[in-house]
Amino acid sequence: MILISTARLALIAFGLTLSVGCANSPRAKSTAAVGSVSVVKLELERGATQLDTTIASLRDLVDQPASDLRPQFYNYRNQVEQLERASRTLASRNQSMKARTQVYFDAWEKNASAIKTPAVREISVERRLAARESFAKLTAAYATGRSTYIPLIDQLKDIELYLSHDLTAAGIAAVKSSAQDVYASADRSKQAFETVSEELTRVESELSAIETPTESGKPATP
Repeated sequence: MILISTARLALIAFGLTLSVGCANSPRAKSTAAVGSVSVVKLELERGATQLDTTIASLRDLVDQPASDLRPQFYNYRNQVEQLERASRTLASRNQSMKARTQVYFDAWEKNASAIKTPAVREISVERRLAARESFAKLTAAYATGRSTYIPLIDQLKDIELYLSHDLTAAGIAAVKSSAQDVYASADRSKQAFETVSEELTRVESELSAIETPTESGKPATP
């Protein structure tokens, strides 16, 4: 995964803000849809990075416990909290992406109904349906990834909760088996979100290239 660029995220957000001024144009709706996909992709990368950091803190606590376990435990607890926040942010960005993309597809459908030339109208319908199907694949991949991610966070929180009551050498030894299960779950989650990242990249590219045809057969302009 690529490290998050805060500047890049800010530029995308700025682009989405600018699109509001001409929100009724096909290009503005397309820009908003593409921008929202880019934001989800960046948040996904942020979440993956935070997952790595969280798992590393668990390994440090379980595999290399110090005589005073509190600093390692507090770090682990903090990383789990940050992972939860990243998960909530990603879910929010995903909902925004779905909403913006739906607006784009709805506008495309509405504009296509105004096309008088049958051949051009047919092309518009075919391309819109293909784009919808493509986005549906991304949605399915995201749902699969999230179905592995949420239980993983629950596992991490359960270990945190247990150790908050039994932060001892014996307590650490008792969660070693559970920690191994977490590592395996984390690997599955990362693999699932690698797939989501690939889908996001594909959809981002496809939507960036899409222009809504007009009656003349030329792309629509803002």
